Amino acid sequence: MVRTAFIRGRWPALKKMKSLITTIVFLTSLNMLSQSIDNEQIVILDDQSENQFFRFRGHSYWQLSDSDFEQTKKIIIDCISDHKDEYYAKSIFKNLKDYYFQFIPYVDSDNNPKVYVSAFCVPGENWKSQLVDVDDGGSCFWQVQVDANNYSYDEFRVNGY
Repeated sequence: MVRTAFIRGRWPALKKMKSLITTIVFLTSLNMLSQSIDNEQIVILDDQSENQFFRFRGHSYWQLSDSDFEQTKKIIIDCISDHKDEYYAKSIFKNLKDYYFQFIPYVDSDNNPKVYVSAFCVPGENWKSQLVDVDDGGSCFWQVQVDANNYSYDEFRVNGY
């Protein structure tokens, strides 16, 4: 009898906790769904083989299809969502819509199509024609590579971290 009363006393607290967790998961998923990248804030830079600041110079380049373009945007959102709880990426996650992007499609040494993505919060005068490369700048500048074969990302890094 005492044991039943103890258990009954715990159920309301467990139900409230379950409701709270469900609400948090729902609100988090809404926030992730609201993430988007405006096409007007993206430029595809052509061959960067002569650019001394592009670390993959010397590789060949490929043409990004509309599908690859959209997949790259989705993978960027996935990447930032995956890292949203990490100190250096919190402000990126909250302000993703305010960033500008340079996509540079290239073929790596294993003949895999990749897209190098350079992101920044303040576009310079020549951002649509020259690779933006800074030494620091914190979360205002970050990069990621997208593998166009398996639609994954790697080498996500935020300047200064």
